Amino acid sequence: VSVYMGKGLFYYDKEKNKALHEKNFLGEDFIIEFTPNIKWELTQETKKIGTYNCFKAVTFKYITNRIGKKMKRKVVVWYTPNVAINSGIKEFQGLPGLIVLLEADGLIYKLKKIDLKPKVDFDIKKPTKGKTLSKKEYNNLLLNDYSRKF
Repeated sequence: VSVYMGKGLFYYDKEKNKALHEKNFLGEDFIIEFTPNIKWELTQETKKIGTYNCFKAVTFKYITNRIGKKMKRKVVVWYTPNVAINSGIKEFQGLPGLIVLLEADGLIYKLKKIDLKPKVDFDIKKPTKGKTLSKKEYNNLLLNDYSRKF
């Protein structure tokens, strides 16, 4: 269960299956650490996105809103097995190809460009800005903060 993840920097370590989400909430920086456990329903539905033939996959995420109500949200992604990178957008990973489009929470995220040219100096840095919390600790913080205001 997750309180809305929102925007920020996402980092995923495939070898450890650990994800980090660096974000700011009410002027304070946090790093939310979690283990993605996504159960995808792969479909045979296809569509072309840019020059890539893509397949549809569906999952559900469970969130707790700021007043503590638990909700189920449908997430739809389109991935291409033509790019053999099991990476995704935001916290969504683990499909047999690259996720190129994500539909979640009424928003659409789409890759602008895929550059497959190898770069020797490519370095992905782990988020370091903020207090590190588990997803559960962060959710509790948000719920407690909201309940204090009302």
